Amino acid sequence: MALSHNFLLVCSVPLHIICHHSSNIFSPKSPSSSGVQRRRHAPIRHTYQPKNPSRPCINVCGQGVDNPIIRTATHGDIGQDVVSLQSTDGSNPGKVVKVPNFIFTCGATLLVRGLANGVTGMAGLGRSKIALSTQLAADFSFKRKFALWLSSSTTSDENGIIIFGDRPTASAFSLGDKSFEYFIGVKSVNVNGKAIPLNKTLLSIDNNGIDGTKISTVDPYTVLETSIYNAVVSAFVNGMPTVKRVSSVAPFGACFDSRDIFTTRISYAVPWIDLVLQNHNVKFSVTGANSMVRVSDNVLCLGFVDGGVNPRTSIVVGGYQLENNLLQFDLAKGFGGTKISTVHPYTVLETSIYNALTRAFIKATANITRVSPASPFTVCCNSTFSGSTRVGPAVPQIDLVFQSSSVVWRIFGANSMVQVKSDVSCLGFVDGGVNPRTSIVIGGHQLEENLVQIDLAASKVGFSSILFFRQTSCSNFNFTSNA
Repeated sequence: MALSHNFLLVCSVPLHIICHHSSNIFSPKSPSSSGVQRRRHAPIRHTYQPKNPSRPCINVCGQGVDNPIIRTATHGDIGQDVVSLQSTDGSNPGKVVKVPNFIFTCGATLLVRGLANGVTGMAGLGRSKIALSTQLAADFSFKRKFALWLSSSTTSDENGIIIFGDRPTASAFSLGDKSFEYFIGVKSVNVNGKAIPLNKTLLSIDNNGIDGTKISTVDPYTVLETSIYNAVVSAFVNGMPTVKRVSSVAPFGACFDSRDIFTTRISYAVPWIDLVLQNHNVKFSVTGANSMVRVSDNVLCLGFVDGGVNPRTSIVVGGYQLENNLLQFDLAKGFGGTKISTVHPYTVLETSIYNALTRAFIKATANITRVSPASPFTVCCNSTFSGSTRVGPAVPQIDLVFQSSSVVWRIFGANSMVQVKSDVSCLGFVDGGVNPRTSIVIGGHQLEENLVQIDLAASKVGFSSILFFRQTSCSNFNFTSNA
């Protein structure tokens, strides 16, 4: 199902509109500011058809409504009505379909301030239960997915598009912090193929939801925490030693004489900026077409903005950097990450993780004789050559490190090694392939004799590591007698 033309798309609020009349909603690009065109990305067409035009909002219950651009919030009435949408098979338009009981919020007129001319509402694409994508998925029984493509065009008849459902297919990134916004797991930032020095803790979301990287269609340009911004600008400038710097043009800090910059088929010949995700093969690459902003005939600026010293989110990938990139959001299933499973008998690792683990393990057990592998394992040894301890075979411990070095799930020999014969034991981890849905699946063998507490309400998990250190085991629990 495709929607094109024009609401403002935001990733943190439910859909809300100004409800004083029936209207077709369109969104030309917003006017220029300080010589820089500020795009308001809004690829949705929607016709609001109130059942009662004189009073389309029935005051049955209310909800807070906000405009994140001007940071203004107010109260609005929740209503239901009919929405008409253009369907598609991914290549060709289909028939117009209707959502008969679409939930939305009636916002005050002040909430359209700061938006593009003609915009009369916001379409929320977050992960809430009444977000546009969630309601459409429920009504038409397709998966909670949508693909977003923002156009770089500034003309009103060349807009981007958003497609809800299974098509098209594109790379998916991991969802991060549990919120209504979209976080991606950026591990490092490269300029011209080289990682820049930065404080890696800024790339991870802490217990309070601070830092990390998110995608935003509200911010016109990518916003970086100050130390990251300075590192990116420094590396970028050093990558163009023959290009003359000129006076900055707000909101940008690094501007150049465009006459010194060559052009290629993908725009300007400037250093690429890569946001590196779970490994070096998975990157969000920003080329000159998305990194450079023309502010005048002879001036181009690096389209990244200094977000200050202590922003809530360290990297906010903005609309300009999303233009002409196809993004697909899978709301039902994330990719990568780590999960706990009692279905899998042994821990399953993505191939590169598995190879790194087995190499390190083999190196650390060089004094133990290797033997032929026993399926499904590939690293096996003569168990008579390894000593034993009260926590199992005397082999290197394996640590799963969480938000800090002090939060570790430690796997000792009793959980890492599997006795397959009287004299053969194998490393109880399995190669899960190159592109598994989940990078690490902690299986049953690694869970044995570990106390694991799962807090569904708080979305937290607690673990003890192996109980043998406490001179007990899970089988010692007796719920029929007092301690």
